Amino acid sequence: MIKKRFSIFKGLALVLVISVLLFTGCAGWQRLPGEKDVAPEARELLDRLAMQNITLTHFKGLGAYRLKGPQGLISGRMGWACIRPDRFRTDILDFSGRPFTTIASNGQWLYARLKGEIQKKPSTGTTFKRIIGTPVTVKDMIAFLSGRIPIQAYRQAQVRSNGEQGLVLILKGKWNRLVEEIYLHKETLLPRRVVIYADSGVTAYQVDIGPRFNQDGFSFFRTLAFNDDQKNGLEITLDKLWLVADLPASIFELKN
Repeated sequence: MIKKRFSIFKGLALVLVISVLLFTGCAGWQRLPGEKDVAPEARELLDRLAMQNITLTHFKGLGAYRLKGPQGLISGRMGWACIRPDRFRTDILDFSGRPFTTIASNGQWLYARLKGEIQKKPSTGTTFKRIIGTPVTVKDMIAFLSGRIPIQAYRQAQVRSNGEQGLVLILKGKWNRLVEEIYLHKETLLPRRVVIYADSGVTAYQVDIGPRFNQDGFSFFRTLAFNDDQKNGLEITLDKLWLVADLPASIFELKN
């Protein structure tokens, strides 16, 4: 009888301990490893951004550029061809119309023709910093040119008010580290600025977005200004855009 009562007492004590662990403490319910902490209003904005031009895959564009760096300012014309998410080519001309450089990526390798020589490196994680001064990846550049906002890997998402200017969608990674901020117009909730942060927590670059225009059921950015914290970088003004059914694989590689 004593043993039976002791057994019941142990059982009740175990249930009590488990209950205390589950339902008390400063943290309350614990989030599962890898589960994202996304505020409802942030989820709504993320879903809205994810749907923008979601069916667009192949396109070509033509426009003007201004490239500002410590050595000065150059400008000219440029054309590009893209297949989302990672195939890209741009031919850049100087102010006189002569070829300045060509950059291409086939999804595996990033090529650049600089001073008559072709350089090649793995495209994963490689950025355009050496060429335009800001560390924009191939996938992010394609996303912006296609009228979309690239979303960096995140663990937390929240929204804060930016006064009369609108809202800010804030994305954070591990250890509460900022990874991206997306500034949205108050009335339209369209993006007007994107700030990308480096692993160290400092600003890697920001993109100021100009007015949008619509074509064939899609919406694109008329101007994109990629800048570092010194206001150096690349500004693109889109003049013409073509939606195409296919693009040859050969244009996304450079050969001597």
